[in-house]
Amino acid sequence: MSCEFLWAFNSHIWQPTKRQVLLALSSLCQEEVDRINQFRFKDDFKLCLAGRLMIRKCIQLATNIKWNEINLVRSTKGKPILQNELCGRKKFFFNISHQGDYTVLAASTKINIGIDVMKFVQPNNTDIQSFFKLMKRQFVDSEWSYILSHENEWKNMEAFYRMWCLKESYVKATGTGIGTNTASYMSFDVSDDDWIEQNNMNVCKSSKLFIGNKPQPWKFQEYRLDNKHMVAVALDTLNDTEFDIPFHFVTIEELLTDAVECLPQQDMWWQNFQAKHIKR
Repeated sequence: MSCEFLWAFNSHIWQPTKRQVLLALSSLCQEEVDRINQFRFKDDFKLCLAGRLMIRKCIQLATNIKWNEINLVRSTKGKPILQNELCGRKKFFFNISHQGDYTVLAASTKINIGIDVMKFVQPNNTDIQSFFKLMKRQFVDSEWSYILSHENEWKNMEAFYRMWCLKESYVKATGTGIGTNTASYMSFDVSDDDWIEQNNMNVCKSSKLFIGNKPQPWKFQEYRLDNKHMVAVALDTLNDTEFDIPFHFVTIEELLTDAVECLPQQDMWWQNFQAKHIKR
C-alpha cells in the first residue's frame, strides 16, 4: 500500500515562540541546526526549519522509523536522502522546496518525485525586459513564445515563473540541477486553458516534458497556492502510479507532535533567532 504526502507550510503567518524554536532545533541533528542558524533573516530561518521538520515528520509517518533514529544525508547536489534501511520497501522518495511565504513537501513510497515553489515577484535590481535578456539561454524558443504571449509584462513574468517552476521540479526529482546545457535540450509544452478548480485550489495536470524533442514518461501537477505562489510537482510515471491527493496545510504544532529531542536545548538558539532581521 502506497503512502503519499503533499504538504504546504505558511511561514509568513507563523510567529514562533521560544518553546517552538528550542524544541524544533533540538529535534534535528547538529549539522542541520548549524545550517539553519546561519541564515541572516528570520524569513529564511523559518522556511528552512519548517522544511527539516516536514521531512522528519513525513518519514516518521510513512516508515515508522523513530524520530531520533532517522538518518539523513545529502547528495553531492545537496538533496536530502534517507539512509535508514526500510523494512519491506526499497525506497522512500521525498523532496522539499521553499520560497516566499511557503515551504512545500511532496513524498511517496512508490514513485520518484520532485517539487518546487515560486513566488511571483519583480526581478531584483533590474526591469523585466532586461531580466528576460539575462535568462535568454534558460528556455528554448517555443517556451519564450509562450512566456511573451501574454497581455502585459507582469503576466509574462508569471508565465516565466511557471516554466521555471516546472523545470525545477523535474531536476529536483532527478537530482541534477538547472544549467545552461539543461535548458538547451529540456522543454515544456504548457497551456493556460487547462486549469481546473480542485479541492478549492486551481490545478493543472496537462503540461508535458520533452527531452531532445521526445516526450518523457513524467507527469506534472501545478498548483496555485494563492495569487502569489505557484507549485509544480514532477512525478515519474514508469509504473503508472497515481498521485491524486490534495494539499494539506500543516501547522507547526502538527510538525512538532511526537518530535524527540536529539540535542540538548540551548537558550542561545532563541537569542540568535530574535537577533535576526525580517526581509519585508
